Amino acid sequence: MSPVTPARILDQLALPVWLIDPADGAVLWQNPAAADLARGRSIEAMRRGPLSSGAHESLAALAGAGPVEEVWTVGSDPAPQALHCLCRAFAQEDGRTALMVEGCTEPSIGPVAAPGPADALFRQALPPMLILDLDAHGRVIDANSAAEALYGLDRGSLMTRYFWQLDCREQQVLDDIESALRVDTGPWGGSCLHRAVGEPSKTVEMHVSPLSRGDPSRVLAVLIDVSDDRRLARNLMARQEELERLVETRNAQLETARRGAEVANEAKTNFLANMSHEIRTPLHAIFGMAQLIRRDGLKPRQLERLDKLDVASRHLADVITSILDLSTIESGNLNLSEETFDLNPMVRRVMSMLEGQAIAKGLSFVCEVSTPEVTLQGDATRLQQALLNLTDNAVKFTETGGVTLRAAVEDEDASSLSLRFEVQDSGIGISAELMEHLFAPFEQADNSSTRAYRGVGVGLSITRRIARLMGGDAGGWSEGGQGSTFWLTVRLKKALPVLDAAWTDAGRAEDVLRRDFSGCRVLLVEDDLINREIAMLMLAEAGQFFDVASDGEQAVMLAARHDYDLILMDLQLPRLSGQDAARRIRELPNGRRVPIIALTADVLVEDRESCFAAGMNDFVAKPMTFEVFCRTLLRWLAGRRRLQLSAE
Repeated sequence: MSPVTPARILDQLALPVWLIDPADGAVLWQNPAAADLARGRSIEAMRRGPLSSGAHESLAALAGAGPVEEVWTVGSDPAPQALHCLCRAFAQEDGRTALMVEGCTEPSIGPVAAPGPADALFRQALPPMLILDLDAHGRVIDANSAAEALYGLDRGSLMTRYFWQLDCREQQVLDDIESALRVDTGPWGGSCLHRAVGEPSKTVEMHVSPLSRGDPSRVLAVLIDVSDDRRLARNLMARQEELERLVETRNAQLETARRGAEVANEAKTNFLANMSHEIRTPLHAIFGMAQLIRRDGLKPRQLERLDKLDVASRHLADVITSILDLSTIESGNLNLSEETFDLNPMVRRVMSMLEGQAIAKGLSFVCEVSTPEVTLQGDATRLQQALLNLTDNAVKFTETGGVTLRAAVEDEDASSLSLRFEVQDSGIGISAELMEHLFAPFEQADNSSTRAYRGVGVGLSITRRIARLMGGDAGGWSEGGQGSTFWLTVRLKKALPVLDAAWTDAGRAEDVLRRDFSGCRVLLVEDDLINREIAMLMLAEAGQFFDVASDGEQAVMLAARHDYDLILMDLQLPRLSGQDAARRIRELPNGRRVPIIALTADVLVEDRESCFAAGMNDFVAKPMTFEVFCRTLLRWLAGRRRLQLSAE
């Protein structure tokens, strides 16, 4: 049997060990792992490599300093590696001092024992090591100091044990080692649980190598305690699983909250839509009937009372529109349309809508427009609404003096215009600290129950939202008692001039209808008795013939029998909705080209979109004035006639 020597043990280590002459750096002895790392490089070259670090200038100083850790550079370019080295003096048999260097992948922790005789190379090695005799059932025949610390036993106690007594797998561990070494005489490695005296079992990485080919029963077991690493890994994994569960729980809560918010928002939208429809429907009857009564010729006192009724109904319509607009904007559902319109006629329409109120209060009402006659592309309805909000406020809060509406071009390029509108009044004014609050929803300069002016305080908020959606902004300045100036900026695309402009004829739309389009045939689809009567009276006043349907199926049946010049379609109808009726009519041979106009109290964005998706051509909200009604009829009847003439 070959003797077991310290050199033979160290030869089996995967960690490098050198004995070095500190005088000239010559290698006195090295194990195979050290020779493989050095690959012919000098010790000084390794100490001074690009990855090295050490405080001692020479090997002699290093040997005289006691146990010291340094980092050496090993391996060749282009991928050198850093190696932590434990350096200490070693007393040779001839009395001279050598430098012993042990390489390891990590720096050592704690004090380093003083060197001993030659067998101290094995005793002082950093990893725990055992020498086993497999033929003697794995008896421990030697152990180093690190192994004593691992198992909590001194060397003598360990040498009375068998390896299987240290391993939780008992005899199975020896069977695994012997089976592996019979197949391959190289090192065998595995993970196992080892018992330590008075402590819980530890997870140990074990590497076993035969010490001699001639005597394969003698093996060296190098042990690495990875309990802390495994415990840390388990803790990290448990923490990660806990975090994942928390994230899943939080995501589920957020999803529940999101769905709840969506349900609540949908409920709010449905409520507002139903409220709008239920209020607008009778309001349209009041609004329309008042206009028709006015045309019959009344006494001055009756006209005065009718004016008050008209003002009240318009105010109620404005309140409903403002609340719905604000709700739509805040929910993010407001989509600006892209239509072609002429700027200056739109500004003049704003003036004409409020001129009567200004004159009735004895105010001057001036329009200063320095914009060119230009055709633009954008949402003319929303822009007009924003200007109306500013101008209506100015007229409302001004008792003496006047109101001026200005429009000018701020800058211009080849494809767009930046426009600035200002409305200046000589009204009550407002302090600077209250000005910004006016642009918040439901805020007024006077929010008290005794305020002198009507309104719900959303007009300016809507105006600013519209301006920002159009690439601009809105604001104002004022002094108490000195009047106010409110401004609005937008950026709009330029467009080609509107070709179909007959409906903007200088004459009143009603007169043009009677003169050029009298006797056209219109299908009116309306289920509400009062609103149906009002629409019939308006059609008669405009000189049109008409048929009436009270539900969607009846409308489809009449459209199949007759060729109509225009169809006015309500949306909420019995038996078949207005949208479905429009789709059915579009499938008829004579229904492909007839203009279908939605005439409805459903005014949300999705209502408008559903109408156009069903094949309708236009969308008119209730309540409406007789003037708007006539302009809508004229626009589409004139367009249909031009199409017929061009086809001939």
